[in-house]
Amino acid sequence: MAQGLNISKRFFSKFFPDKSVDSNKLADQSIHIGNFDALLQSNNQQVVGYEYDLGTFSTSGTININFNSGVNQRVSINTTSALTFNFSNPINARVYLIKIIHSLAGTKSVTWPGSVKWQYEITPILSTTLNSVDLVSFYYDGTYYYGSSSLGY
Repeated sequence: MAQGLNISKRFFSKFFPDKSVDSNKLADQSIHIGNFDALLQSNNQQVVGYEYDLGTFSTSGTININFNSGVNQRVSINTTSALTFNFSNPINARVYLIKIIHSLAGTKSVTWPGSVKWQYEITPILSTTLNSVDLVSFYYDGTYYYGSSSLGY
């Protein structure tokens, strides 16, 4: 991530006079400009405004999703081997989205973290079609990730 410009409490209050400022959370406010995108980051965490690319997974193993990298993340799966998702650094009362691109046709065996709860306790079965896209979203309440999915795009 590129270096940012620190924003002081006075600067923030000048441009957002109707918003209260919590000086504990303002310590590392940064504006990052790159590739014509402007991103507002708080303490180098939870970037919202772009999709973080986790890359392509071609073997079995663990896909580590660090939510400090962004609330929207993309991963390409090029394997039919077993995969395990692992989540870290969530913030309470936040929604996260994972875009899964299937760059290999076939059934994928996926294990989600134990703290994920699915509607009616039914874990979604990911798409099997080449180049299909699945969107999986989670609402984190501090204890559980409440998951929902939109599959087969």
